[in-house]
Amino acid sequence: MKYTLVLLLSLCVPTLAQAQTKDQQIEQLKQEVKSLKHQLRKLKQGLNQPTDSTQTLNINRNANRTQWGCYLDDVKAGNFYGTGSTEAEARGKALQKCSAKGGACFDIDVKCSQSN
Repeated sequence: MKYTLVLLLSLCVPTLAQAQTKDQQIEQLKQEVKSLKHQLRKLKQGLNQPTDSTQTLNINRNANRTQWGCYLDDVKAGNFYGTGSTEAEARGKALQKCSAKGGACFDIDVKCSQSN
């Protein structure tokens, strides 16, 4: 009888210890999820508010942007000028204005320069 009781106890005690350990693990995971949700909420709030460094970065990008200017001199339609952030954009604007006036517009005739 003693052996049966000892055997029975030895089988039940590890099961009870595992149950408590699982409950503790679940509680720990719940706390981690709660903490992560809180951190995520803080990050979302931080993203919605622009910082001074972000505003300075945008200003510096605009200040460092080069401007292109291109002109086209057509005998029939006159002079045309186009500006843009790239040479292709400025060239296209000058050619578009020339075409709208019915001039003889060729890309090879367009002269471009860059301002710094």
